[in-house]
Amino acid sequence: MAKVEARALGSPRVGGAGIELRRVERRYGRRPGVLALEGLDLEVRPGEVVAVVGPSGSGKSTLLEVVAGLAEPTAGSVAVGGAQSPAARVARCAYMPQRDLLLPWRTALDNAALALECRGVRRRAARERARALFERFGLAGFERARPRELSQGMRQRVAFLRTLLADRPVLALDEPFAALDAITRASLQTWLAGALEEQARTVLLVTH
Repeated sequence: MAKVEARALGSPRVGGAGIELRRVERRYGRRPGVLALEGLDLEVRPGEVVAVVGPSGSGKSTLLEVVAGLAEPTAGSVAVGGAQSPAARVARCAYMPQRDLLLPWRTALDNAALALECRGVRRRAARERARALFERFGLAGFERARPRELSQGMRQRVAFLRTLLADRPVLALDEPFAALDAITRASLQTWLAGALEEQARTVLLVTH
């Protein structure tokens, strides 16, 4: 089985929550089943940005799902900010999958604000908080656009903004630009690096 690798990018910033995995195994189906992770140890310091790399099928996405509380390890332990329960890990992690998953009936602004609404913020206040970040994210002027009217790169920016507005100490980003063409992907990767520098969060970023 191919192994995933974790590489720290730069020095930790102040903020975020630590992540600790000890001898983690994740198996799908009854034994022997499919072994996605085996004997994985990983420690990420608060505020650290870590890239998770490895070939297709090596368990990168499974690792993020386990950290974010969306899947449980078959064996071993996982803690985020010192908490091990799935509910506590979900509460500490904002997860961004490969697909943007924007709601087609909502505008770009309302899609971004959804994370705040889910936290109990009133819709008007949520929209104003999201609107204040649209220019910084290169989305000014597209607040009323529906997802079908946006380029794929802009859709990913909206999805990333929604992830940030969840306001969790850990960002789990699963190859957010994998579906884009090479030129757009390179441009957004550069943009993402700058955006992450402004965030006092712990970041796990799956890439290849």
